Amino acid sequence: MLLKYSGQVNNIFEYIRNRTSIDIPVEDITKEVIERYSPEILFPSVDNETLHDFVCVLVKYAYFMYHNKAYDR
Repeated sequence: MLLKYSGQVNNIFEYIRNRTSIDIPVEDITKEVIERYSPEILFPSVDNETLHDFVCVLVKYAYFMYHNKAYDR
């Protein structure tokens, strides 16, 4: 990843971690991230479904890191 994007990525990870810590469902966090950080997440060659899947994976990973178990809902 390019170094110039590390600040935005850190902000997104921090937001995801904070929302995960209060046990919000993965799908809700995914929608929030896409809405809140859409200007920062600019992947021109990626369609909306792929972007959604990418953010969802990040959220599930954060859930796993916080709760030490896989998201199973």
